[in-house]
Amino acid sequence: MQFIKPLAITTAAFAIATLAGCTAAETNTAKPSSSPTSTSTAPPVVKKDVACKDGTAKVTDDSAELTVQGDCENVEISASNSLVTVSGAVGHVSISGAINSVHAKSVGSVTIGAGSNGNLVKAGNTPTVDDKGEQNEITAE
Repeated sequence: MQFIKPLAITTAAFAIATLAGCTAAETNTAKPSSSPTSTSTAPPVVKKDVACKDGTAKVTDDSAELTVQGDCENVEISASNSLVTVSGAVGHVSISGAINSVHAKSVGSVTIGAGSNGNLVKAGNTPTVDDKGEQNEITAE
């Protein structure tokens, strides 16, 4: 019996020494921040004017904000994900691209090619439309 007491005491002392370094998991008491912690890796949006040369403005920049100053007989858009603003009247808008937004004072007609989907054309009037794409919207403002 005398041998069991020292063994029990030694075992208890070993267990206490071993478990002394163990603690309950810490809880994070930090409050969440309302400001973002990461920065965007998206490239900056290109903003530029597009000239109306010989009655035609050609838009070819993807993911850009483009402006055509004044009236222009034809605006040809072969880009995607761009915002095109025409400060004047347009005779004809043609689109062969996706997810573009076109705003003009007035538009005579709009042609949207096959596979050109998700485009928006807003004008001060209701133009005639030839839409071979899908989910395109042409509206009067």
